Amino acid sequence: MENSSTSKNKTQWSRDATKSLKDLGYYLRIARQRRKFTIERVSKSLGIGYQTVVRIEKGDPSVSAGAYMSVAWLFGLNEQITEGVQPDRDAAGKDLEMSRLPKRVRTEKLGSKESHDF
Repeated sequence: MENSSTSKNKTQWSRDATKSLKDLGYYLRIARQRRKFTIERVSKSLGIGYQTVVRIEKGDPSVSAGAYMSVAWLFGLNEQITEGVQPDRDAAGKDLEMSRLPKRVRTEKLGSKESHDF
């Protein structure tokens, strides 16, 4: 019988998702270095582990989105991240939404007395 603490199910992330997280981690590392913050300072400021910050900077997908966003917030970059996923910027989603709309709208016949309520 397998012990649940020793067997771990590893989630398979897409290549694109993995690359995006690696890029994000790299960008956060540059932001930290530009501000002359040490990993220890980031860790203590946010109340997260030193190794968690290291894993974020490596783009580890097993680190929570909240931890990534906390680091971005510390550097004043959280709004830049959320701007990229705003509904108005979702061209594919808007196209799908438009494709589901009716092609034409049925109107009432003009000669009908019920269509005029004055």
